[in-house]
Amino acid sequence: MSKQLSHVLIGLPGAGKSTFAQVLAQLDPKSIWICPDRIREQLYEDENIQGPWAEIQAVICQQFNQAIQAQHPVIYDATNVKAQWRLDFVQRHSLPGIQWLGWYLTTSVKDCIYRNQLRARQVPPEVVLSYAQVLRDQPPSISEGFLQVVPVPLDSQGQVDISQTQRLIATVQHLL
Repeated sequence: MSKQLSHVLIGLPGAGKSTFAQVLAQLDPKSIWICPDRIREQLYEDENIQGPWAEIQAVICQQFNQAIQAQHPVIYDATNVKAQWRLDFVQRHSLPGIQWLGWYLTTSVKDCIYRNQLRARQVPPEVVLSYAQVLRDQPPSISEGFLQVVPVPLDSQGQVDISQTQRLIATVQHLL
């Protein structure tokens, strides 16, 4: 069985995870983008409704299994700020042939809070600050099951550097 590279995004609310997920999806249109916020929208018609995690997790697993059966890479778009959350996700979804690349969005707390204020659905600033402390205390590590953890490359204007992202993916794929 050939190895399949899939992606876990890690970052604060407002860090640019969904924007980066769009970039990854454009780079590999076969990718399946799994996002708990989008699942909440589907289940409860409002992504603000947190709902029981077990229900959301069941849909995540269903979408993951469908993607893997179709041999499509996965982009998992969630904050993943706690080491245990990342470890649980990667362990639950580690199958033969699946390799996980952790993408770490290191956007400043100040920028995340500012971007968050511009959104229709806002996360309370104290949650952003709390998550920032958790990420400082529990930065992502390959010991959580990742092939590598890579900071998302940005250009001089602070936008995702797409060509550098492509090079990083190609380099990692050579390791498979």
